[in-house]
Amino acid sequence: MKKAPVTETVVDSAKLEAAKANMSFNDFLAIWCRRGSQGLEADWLKPNERQSFAQQAADVARTTVPPRHSGPDPVLVKIEADRKNAVPMPEHIRQQINQVLRKSS
Repeated sequence: MKKAPVTETVVDSAKLEAAKANMSFNDFLAIWCRRGSQGLEADWLKPNERQSFAQQAADVARTTVPPRHSGPDPVLVKIEADRKNAVPMPEHIRQQINQVLRKSS
């Protein structure tokens, strides 16, 4: 790991490069730290690195395939229906489970 000093010149240079990349200083520094390099220039950034996290999330949301149904999720509707139709476990089954659990402990 390189341990180059962080001087005022380095910070000023990073701010200029962040501006060139049209990024916030914090986003630029995050990429720089993630890369672990001693220096970083705007021209070296990959296209996906130039986007903020919010922009990347928005892109994912836009490219996600929409559901084929409208309204509530069918799986959630089934879970809710099953919950409404559920009955308590019969007592004899509960006793058998307890017997098995006592034997195993």
